[in-house]
Amino acid sequence: MRFDSFCLSAVVDELEAGSLGTFVDQVHGPGPAELVLELTGRGPKQHWLISIDARWPRFHRTVRRRENPPTPPSFCAQLRKHLSGSRLREVEQPGFDRILRLQFQRGDSSCLLIVEFMGKHSNAILLDEAGQILGALKTVDAGMTRVRPVAAGLPYVNPPNGRPDPRDLSAPELEILLADAAGADDLTRRLSGFGTFPAREALRLGATPAAGAALLMERVRSHAWTPTLFRREGSPAGVWAFESVQEGWSDGEPQASMSEALDGFYSEWEQVSLLDGLRKQAASHLSRTLHTLRERIRDAEAALEGLDETEQLRIQGELLAAAPPQESGASEVWLPNWYDSEQRPLRIPLEPDLSQKENVERLFHRYRRRTASAEAALVRLPELHHRAEELEGDLLAIPLRDETWLRAQIRENQVVPVIERSNSPVRKHPLPAGVRLRRVEFEGWEIYWGENATSNDYLTTRWAVANDIWLHARAVRGAHVVVRGPGGLDRLPQAVLQRAAEIAAAHSEARHSSVVSVDYTLKRHVRKPRGSAPGMVRYERERTLNIAPAE
Repeated sequence: MRFDSFCLSAVVDELEAGSLGTFVDQVHGPGPAELVLELTGRGPKQHWLISIDARWPRFHRTVRRRENPPTPPSFCAQLRKHLSGSRLREVEQPGFDRILRLQFQRGDSSCLLIVEFMGKHSNAILLDEAGQILGALKTVDAGMTRVRPVAAGLPYVNPPNGRPDPRDLSAPELEILLADAAGADDLTRRLSGFGTFPAREALRLGATPAAGAALLMERVRSHAWTPTLFRREGSPAGVWAFESVQEGWSDGEPQASMSEALDGFYSEWEQVSLLDGLRKQAASHLSRTLHTLRERIRDAEAALEGLDETEQLRIQGELLAAAPPQESGASEVWLPNWYDSEQRPLRIPLEPDLSQKENVERLFHRYRRRTASAEAALVRLPELHHRAEELEGDLLAIPLRDETWLRAQIRENQVVPVIERSNSPVRKHPLPAGVRLRRVEFEGWEIYWGENATSNDYLTTRWAVANDIWLHARAVRGAHVVVRGPGGLDRLPQAVLQRAAEIAAAHSEARHSSVVSVDYTLKRHVRKPRGSAPGMVRYERERTLNIAPAE
């Protein structure tokens, strides 16, 4: 139960009583679906809000101050041109529909601002004296609809209605019209302005649907408004032009005016909706972080469970190192196992392209790497489990948290899509198909990386500029990472370089290793060979960091 024809009618009465004859001092456009008319000339300055937001279209006087963009939106600028200094001459709600007509006059010329409060089809339209459209807050061209286009230069066409204005119907006429009405749906189909809530209200008010509708319309004609704000469990639940006799809606809070009721309700409702949206975002980001954390826990546990296999690598390396020279090109060799009481032969897989000594080094390298991973896992597992428990608790506590906490969690647990760089030669164009760049801020510096080979190629060859820092995990496949414009390796804080290297390590094939070597250099020293595959580059003058992948 929100802004309907009854609420609009009450606001129109309020506007007529206190604002007719005032002048338009300014027009603001605080949001893409909002306008604020600033009226002067009858007491204190008045601010009237027009919103065509599909979630909460409405019109009322407001005391809330909204921030305005430095440059007004185009329709707002058009309204300033045509309405500034004009006088509000007439206010009308035609057909008791959710339509507002505001007529303004400046000298000998006049124009008409029509606002249609119709959910996703809501709009604000400016007409000249001949009824032609000068502009609209939401243009609907012929390609979007064949029924009722709304665009500059076209004649204005009223929205289809076909239902009679109940303000013009007497009680006997209502009885005839609603003689066979059986429920609320019949009233909504037959009477203009009767949504579900007022139709149900009419059914509870009168002995017949017609009698209830007549009582409501008598209140409208006599301007006997009783604006009411309704709550449920402390939260705003609805607002209406009258008190209600419906079950569950009888305990309302009377308001001084319809505008006060609407301004208060929607202010609270927007805050509730904002918190709901932030809670959903926070839950999504925390769940994603928790999922990643659980994967790392599984990887760490797998590293510990594979210690027996890791020990076999050491044994294989020692046996192969002590064995007589082997023929090159073999893919395996069977050698007596000294560590077996029966010295049964042990199969040792080989790389045919490597020498015996290189195969020994390969086996010991794998052994050391897996041992280091297991040792690191042993140290990290308690911390990972503790962090997972914290995240699980945070997820459960989300309904109780405030906006500041929610925003902090969203900021800490999300990587936002890349924003076009102001100094990039491609800043005026969208990213090409298949290119997905990611961005994170760290201590005021921006770090970018590509999600795939095509993105890496674009980031390095098209996005980055000469003095950006470029990073990549050494000798393995992985993301290209760019730190935006430090101007030289000596100007980049060590903490930022460390963070960028952690990201490069975490987005490489070596991310499960305990230590990853990450090369970094200036982008000017990175070259893409002609005809090479996407993401393939050569670089020089690099330095190397040994880093643990970022969590």
